[in-house]
Amino acid sequence: MSTFAVLAFLDAVRGHLRAHVLPAPVGVQVTTWTKPVTVMLDEQGVTRLAGALVKWANTLTEVSASVWRTPGGDSVHLDVSGRVPSGVPVRVYGGVAYDASVFPDLPADTHQDVEVAQLRAWEVAA
Repeated sequence: MSTFAVLAFLDAVRGHLRAHVLPAPVGVQVTTWTKPVTVMLDEQGVTRLAGALVKWANTLTEVSASVWRTPGGDSVHLDVSGRVPSGVPVRVYGGVAYDASVFPDLPADTHQDVEVAQLRAWEVAA
């Protein structure tokens, strides 16, 4: 594998960011593995993070969403995964403080699939 192998993934992310007005990532990890692009967001609070993820989800195909409460139990990662129009898989995520009123059935170190509709509900729940 050559250094040029990641260029297609970098180009796909760059093209996607240019084509859409999206919440800015604070980090982008690009690899040549099975899930080559991971985008990290820095939105504060579940309402803002859910809204940012919905914006990303609206620009991807084959979209799925999930939540993961960290092993320590004090934070929750929300993410959406899908494909940019060129077909490159992308995972977009961010973290928020754990709130039992928002995540009542999410034990520590647990992953759960959620519908994008749930992200939309959290976005407007403020």
